[in-house]
Amino acid sequence: MYSIRMDNGVHCIDGQNVPICIMFAVFFIFYGEHPFLLAVCRPQKDGSAMCQEVRMLTRPMPHSVLIVSASERDTESIRGLLLESGFARTSVASDAATARERYGAEQHDIVIISSPVQGESGVRLACDITQMGYAGVLLLAKSEQYEEFSRRVERYGVMLLQKPLSRALFLQTLRLLAAMRERMRSVEDRARTLETRMNELKMIDRAKWVLVEYLKMSEAEAHRYIEKQAMDRRTTRGEIAEGILKTYEN
Repeated sequence: MYSIRMDNGVHCIDGQNVPICIMFAVFFIFYGEHPFLLAVCRPQKDGSAMCQEVRMLTRPMPHSVLIVSASERDTESIRGLLLESGFARTSVASDAATARERYGAEQHDIVIISSPVQGESGVRLACDITQMGYAGVLLLAKSEQYEEFSRRVERYGVMLLQKPLSRALFLQTLRLLAAMRERMRSVEDRARTLETRMNELKMIDRAKWVLVEYLKMSEAEAHRYIEKQAMDRRTTRGEIAEGILKTYEN
């Protein structure tokens, strides 16, 4: 016999049937909407159950995170909170120069900066990263620096939290940054699609004038020619235009 009890989001598993119950855990992680607290328990002679291991599991997040901190203690604390919330793809930099280099090369989705970092307060780094890409940026500051930092970073869209961190607020902020990054990613995709479409239209227009010049077609005839070729060959007008340009411009 095995059992799973759901009580305020907690799933308790009979330790004698852990392999079977782990399959249920995997199901809840990937198809549920909330973190999954897995308690592995051993039955006692008096009928009670003693929990020997408790783990917080959550759906893996695809986002990459760069942690910038001069303190190993802060780094490990932040990394632990990230893992708890499903953010397993993390990189670490201990100074601003390394952070800029690493972000420029890897373009992380989220950057968390624990002030101060080696070489600067972290404010300039946070603002610079917003100009280098589309990452969500979170700056962690001491309470006495919060107001000053807030005035300096707010126009750059940098999120700011006070240290010591509130675990709940930190995890909520992470989810918000992830959602913002997904929104920005969709904007990037639409922009790329639009750019591709515009480039294709420019190439088609160039191909029409090549046909006008070399084959003495009218503009309307060149347009119909490209359309018909695309239909006959079951391809796009852009590919037909590219072929025409390669033939006559080279």
